[in-house]
Order: sequence, then structure tokens, then C-alpha cells
Amino acid sequence: AVMNKHLIVPVVDCRIKYFKKIYEDYKDICNIPFEEKKFCLFASQNMLNNCKMQVGKLMSTIEKIDTIQQYPHLKKETCYNSIELLKVFNQYKFIICFENSNTDGYITEKIFNVFCARSIPIYNGAPNINDYVDKKSYVDFNVNTQHEALNFIKKIKLISQSKPIYDKIINERKI
Repeated sequence: AVMNKHLIVPVVDCRIKYFKKIYEDYKDICNIPFEEKKFCLFASQNMLNNCKMQVGKLMSTIEKIDTIQQYPHLKKETCYNSIELLKVFNQYKFIICFENSNTDGYITEKIFNVFCARSIPIYNGAPNINDYVDKKSYVDFNVNTQHEALNFIKKIKLISQSKPIYDKIINERKI
């Protein structure tokens, strides 16, 4: 009997390979200085992840957050590293980029788009994200208590007000 042999490659491995290929190409496109960046963009168009409302409320206690719906011209753009999308992301210090599911290995283009845009991802999604992405290159949103919420707010304020801290995170290795 002949067995069917299949090579199973997690989608995230393909995303990482592509990200490594294109990351340096976007430096000249995404170069808005820290001082000119707006605070935060909420990049999701749905509420499939229960934490999305929570992060929106917390972030808006710090400063006004914008939503992707404010950029209707992006509706015709692909979500996979479109230059127009990355230019919008680059206008912000932080991009809230939550996955729609908190499933091991489910890591979509969202966090990689933010890296390419030279912004800081605020991420919630795959519990094993740190198997693929360096934990110093993004802000993990895992807030379950009031104490964790206060620490999260304090961390975001510190990063948003300090160019050296912001730059350190932006320049961390990603993969």
C-alpha cells in the first residue's frame, strides 16, 4: 500500500518567512518620527475576541484612540502588507491588533503588518505567540484583574511618553 505523505507547515511559518523577506523594504515608506505619531489605532472591524472592548476602554482612558473605520479608502486594500495600510499604521505609536481567536498557532498577518509599519502592536491572540515572536517587540494584552489593568495603563503611558523606550521596543528583534 502506498501512503500519502504530506508536509504540514503551520501558516504562521509562512507568515514569518514572508515577513523576514519584506520587513527591510518598508523602512523608507514607514518613517514618521515619534513626535509626529498619533496615539493609537484600533485596527479591528469586528468584536469576535472578547478582549477587544476591554482594551478599547482602557486605552481611551489614556488618550483618544482612532478606529480603522476612519480610513474608508482602506476597504479596497488587501490586509496583507498593503502599502496604504502600512502608511496609516505608521501614523500611530500603537496599533491594537487582536486575533479573532485565542488558539495556539493562530497568528495572522495583523502583528506582522504592525511590525512592518514601525508601530508597536498591542496584541491578544495565540497563547503561544512567544514561540514565534519576541515578547519584547510588542505589548501583550492579558488583563484579568484591576491590578493588571492599572499596570497595563501605566506601561502604555510610559512607552507613549518616552521616545527612548518607544524606540527600544521598535528596534527589538521581532522573530
